[in-house]
Amino acid sequence: MELKLKWFKELSGEEVYRLMQARSEVFFLEQQITVEDADGIDLQALHLWLEEAGEVVALLRILPPEVTEDGFPSIGRLLVRRPWRRRGLCRRMMLEAIDCVQRNWPQLEIHISAQRYLVDFYGELGFEITSDIYLEAGIEHQSMRMAAKC
Repeated sequence: MELKLKWFKELSGEEVYRLMQARSEVFFLEQQITVEDADGIDLQALHLWLEEAGEVVALLRILPPEVTEDGFPSIGRLLVRRPWRRRGLCRRMMLEAIDCVQRNWPQLEIHISAQRYLVDFYGELGFEITSDIYLEAGIEHQSMRMAAKC
């Protein structure tokens, strides 16, 4: 399995298509999210994904602090496609993303908007809850943060 990390402007047209195809499959077809996925932020994000034989099996995006409303780097749009679940790929993706953020912005904490059912998982990685439950795209979420590395 090959891990890839690229800024949007470095992505080929085919890579963009495959990443969006995976997001559409999970967020729209499985989770039935009806808010628009193309929010314009992807253009300024780092995209991290795992590929097997040309197939995107897991992905996420990392938003640099200058892109977010609160000025902290953020990890989001995490998914693992159904045939690849229960293999530790979600944890692997998050650990890679955390490492990337800590290398690039070591003085800043990391923020995420976690689907409520995944709060314990993120807690195991070192994130702590910073909000009450709220709805995002019709799904219960909670804001979480991880302290800066230094």
